Amino acid sequence: GEQGSACSEPMASLLSQDFDNYPSPMRQLLEGPPASSAAPNSEVPNDSLPWILFGIAAGALVILVGCFFLCFQRLRSEVRMIRKEANAARDTKVNSPPVQNDAAERVKLEESPQEWNSSATVESPTITKPVLPIVETVMMLPLRVTIVGCTGLVTHQPVVCVCEVKGKASSRIQTGVVGLSPAQDQRQHIWNCEAEVTNVSLGDRLSFSIWGQDGSMLSEVSLEGTAFHPAPFEGDLQLVQQAPADSGMALVPWTCPRCTCDNGLNSSYCIACGCERPPTTAGAALLSVRVTRAVWGPNATPLFAARWAVINTQSLDFVTGEGAMRNDWSGDVGFRFVPRTSLLITALGRQTVSGQLREAADVTLWSVENQAATATATVGPSSAVEGGYAFAPLRQEVLLQAGREYRLSQRCTAGMLDPWFDGAVAHEQLAQWSAAACVDFLGAVFAEGYGYPNRADIDVRFPTTSRRAGMLNFKMLGEDPGASAQEYLNQDSIQGSMPSDLAVPEEAGDLFQIRLVCMSPPPAKQQ
Repeated sequence: GEQGSACSEPMASLLSQDFDNYPSPMRQLLEGPPASSAAPNSEVPNDSLPWILFGIAAGALVILVGCFFLCFQRLRSEVRMIRKEANAARDTKVNSPPVQNDAAERVKLEESPQEWNSSATVESPTITKPVLPIVETVMMLPLRVTIVGCTGLVTHQPVVCVCEVKGKASSRIQTGVVGLSPAQDQRQHIWNCEAEVTNVSLGDRLSFSIWGQDGSMLSEVSLEGTAFHPAPFEGDLQLVQQAPADSGMALVPWTCPRCTCDNGLNSSYCIACGCERPPTTAGAALLSVRVTRAVWGPNATPLFAARWAVINTQSLDFVTGEGAMRNDWSGDVGFRFVPRTSLLITALGRQTVSGQLREAADVTLWSVENQAATATATVGPSSAVEGGYAFAPLRQEVLLQAGREYRLSQRCTAGMLDPWFDGAVAHEQLAQWSAAACVDFLGAVFAEGYGYPNRADIDVRFPTTSRRAGMLNFKMLGEDPGASAQEYLNQDSIQGSMPSDLAVPEEAGDLFQIRLVCMSPPPAKQQ
């Protein structure tokens, strides 16, 4: 009781003081506590209130700092999540196949057609979405088709034979109009037409149709792609033909396939049910054809034996844009390579998209060692087309050294009529359809402007090591280019090893030839 009364007295005196006159902690430290406010027996110091307020302020500050730190961590995690989603969306867009960059024909994959949003019927609550267009890099087979003739065709009018891939107008070839051969009893039509068929993709089927001079199709037959690739095809195709009206084979009695009623020879409709008379077949005819790979000319081997293009597999149209078929760049564009053996280059070529070039362009072979042009050829509409490539021969063969890097480029202009291939080729197809034993393909190069293509394409969207394979081409001398080049080098070394005293100036060539003739042994006497 006495201790509590001793403590209450200082507290009462402390609370009775005016707040403005209350000494601050710093002032108490300097001047000391006043004599009237101290109690000798008090356990609570008289300066505890400022420190309590200071502790409360410090605690509040710590709480604020903690809240700020938690908010910062939450914001940081949200930013990380947004960045992750953006990177995933960008990767999805980058890895998607290229689409047409034409504003009028662009394939908008993100917008669904109106028919997708149609309400489901009661019978079928499931809505089936149509298949989206598929963009794919396809390989074009270089084919040469020979249409020999047809036997057993029932017609008296001249006919033509057409070979094509259905849906690809640029693949169409046609024979001349011929009539019956002198062997009338066998009904033979002989064409012996040989032509190159372009834009034939791997797996396409060839369609052969025979047309009369009046524009009517007499017969048709198809040849599956597996029949002529990888092995060539040579043989007869069976044609099922309709009996023409002028052949006399249609004037026979017939039985209705619906009601099995017998009808007369002149009736065109069934007398019982009114069904139309079915066409009368005239038997089978044989079409003799031969389908092989394209001929690359005598004593020549191409770098690429096939060509590639990026098409829409539904519409079979070429797809334009980066990584597809392009004509929106001005500068030298091509690829680089390293010969495994010495090679003799005889011609430079460009890919033909629609079977024939519409505009001329320069193709240049560059040496990386000195960045100079080794050979240049202008390839255009007048150039000979072989295997889907237009070639221009060089005036003189160019020797490429083994192990040295070279670059082949085309002088491109924005808006040029002939688009060029900018896609990537599957490594398996590149190894099978290129002269991989002679050349190592290293990938795409370009120049910002015209001249030496000093920059390599590095793009994560397309495989760089197989990009633009088949955009350009060249011919190598000989069926075995390495052996032909080695033979050339051996002859050159023999001529270069001639002793200096036997070296003959050009003006003394005739005298040297006469001297050699005089030194030759005399002919042997005939017995």
